[in-house]
Amino acid sequence: MLHIFNLILPCVLINGISLLAFCVPSESGEKVTLGINTLLSLSVFLVLVKDNLPPTQQTPLISK
Repeated sequence: MLHIFNLILPCVLINGISLLAFCVPSESGEKVTLGINTLLSLSVFLVLVKDNLPPTQQTPLISK
């Protein structure tokens, strides 16, 4: 439950907000602002998650 509320739910909410960009009219300048803010918030969230994860001695297979 802890991982769901601290990791998965914020990512789902941020990605859900990014889907709102398709509902914003193209004539308004808010579409670009919404996209940039969503990308920035997801980047900051992932940096915070990376800092809270424990360090390991093993290199993950996906990064090799």
